[in-house]
Amino acid sequence: MTERLKINNYGVEVRRRARQRSLRLRVTAKGELRITCAKTVPKREIFHFVTSNLSFIEQQLEEVKKIREQFPAKRFVEGEELLFFGRPRKLRVVSGEKLKVSMQGGEMVLAGFSSDENERREAVRKFYRRSGKKYLTQRLEFFSGLMKLRPTSVSFRCQSSRWGSCSGEGHISLNWRLMAAPADVIDYVVVHELAHLQHHDHSPRFWKLVEQYCPKHKPLKKWLNDHQWAFEFLAAPGSEE
Repeated sequence: MTERLKINNYGVEVRRRARQRSLRLRVTAKGELRITCAKTVPKREIFHFVTSNLSFIEQQLEEVKKIREQFPAKRFVEGEELLFFGRPRKLRVVSGEKLKVSMQGGEMVLAGFSSDENERREAVRKFYRRSGKKYLTQRLEFFSGLMKLRPTSVSFRCQSSRWGSCSGEGHISLNWRLMAAPADVIDYVVVHELAHLQHHDHSPRFWKLVEQYCPKHKPLKKWLNDHQWAFEFLAAPGSEE
């Protein structure tokens, strides 16, 4: 359940989750405010939570502004670097009949030409989506066998703030934008969601299970939090595929 509020001239997206116990405030890589909380939290409590954290919000927004200046938006042209498996890959544009992206000798190659930036962006997104579905399926199969935990079904989406989810019915969803992250970070997310098949919370038992199959999960989780901006070039505004 998602709703949008206006608090102290800030647009705030509120996401209510069944198992959430505390209020959490996050400033996204796009400079948007997002709160996650339990379904029963009243609006007045959310208003108070935001107004009591204004200094934190302003500090975070300033940090986002600096990051944006350091990492400008991609235009998907010759020579730009795009993250793939956590490493910057130079984009090379070559002739071709149809816009299509592939990896060739460590470079990301865009075959075909289009003067439309959105078309070039979509060609890159299709490559990551295609690669993500294939690779994430492989890693999910690997860890499912290792952990002896199998989801009832699997889907792949492009969410702006969630790398994965596991429903009470055992359905796992993974974000294909993870293909921009290092391989060990991807494995952490896969293990994290599979562990939720056994423990539907973030209790000590849950983290013990995660640690059993991903001992270095803490720095990997931190990498995701510290590199929000790194995935923005794959975003489709207003879309959660």
